[in-house]
Amino acid sequence: MHRRTFVSLIAAPMAACAAPFTAIAAPAWPDELRRKLTRYLESLRRPEGAYGWEGDVTAQVSPTFGVVGSYRLLGLPVPESARVAEFVRSHYPVAERRRTERPLWRLDFEQMQTLLWLDEPVDGFRALAAQWTKPADFTTNYELGGNPVFQHQAMAVRVRRQLGLSPSAEESAWRDYFTARRRANGTFNTTPAADGSDGHVMNSIWGLLACECLGISKAPETGLGTWV
Repeated sequence: MHRRTFVSLIAAPMAACAAPFTAIAAPAWPDELRRKLTRYLESLRRPEGAYGWEGDVTAQVSPTFGVVGSYRLLGLPVPESARVAEFVRSHYPVAERRRTERPLWRLDFEQMQTLLWLDEPVDGFRALAAQWTKPADFTTNYELGGNPVFQHQAMAVRVRRQLGLSPSAEESAWRDYFTARRRANGTFNTTPAADGSDGHVMNSIWGLLACECLGISKAPETGLGTWV
C-alpha cells in the first residue's frame, strides 16, 4: 500500500477531531479488506513498539498518529497500546526548545491526539498549551511577510480546544489572525485576505476547524462549496 493510500485512509479520523471527544462509528469494513489493512499497518511497526513509514528504520510520531487513527477508523484495538502510548509521550519529533522557539504545533496535535485515541491522560500538555495565546512569530528570513505556517496555528488552537482552554475571552489575537485570513468566498490562506489572493483548499480545512474551536461564526456558505 502506498503512503498516499494510507493518508487517505486516515482522513476521516483526522477530520472527526474537530469535535475533540466525539466517538467515531466504525464503518462496516469487509473482513478481507480489514485483514489486508491491518497487515499493512503492522508492517509499519518498528522495534521501539510504535510505527514508522515504509522507508523508516525507526518509529516516529507522525506515522504512529496515522496508524492509531486508522485502527480507530477500522474499529480495532491498537496492539500493545500501552507501549505505543509510552513512545508517543516520550518521543517528541524535534528538539524540545522548538515548542517555544519556532514551534511546530502540528506535531503537538499529533502527539496529544494519538494519546487521546489511546485513552491516555493528556493533562501534562495543559501548562504548555496555556502559553499559546497568539500566533507564532515567524522570521522574514523564511517568509517575506513574516506570516507563520497556517496549519501549525490551526493545530495549536485545536490542542487548546481539546484541553478545554479554548474558546476563551483571552484569545483575541487568535481570532484576529484567523478572521484576517478568511476570504470573502469563505476560504482561508496563509496570508491576510487584504492582499487579494485566493484561498487554499487545505488551509481552508484548517481555518474552518480553527474557527469552530475558537467559537468564530462559520465562513459564508455561498460559493464555498462551488469553489472547493
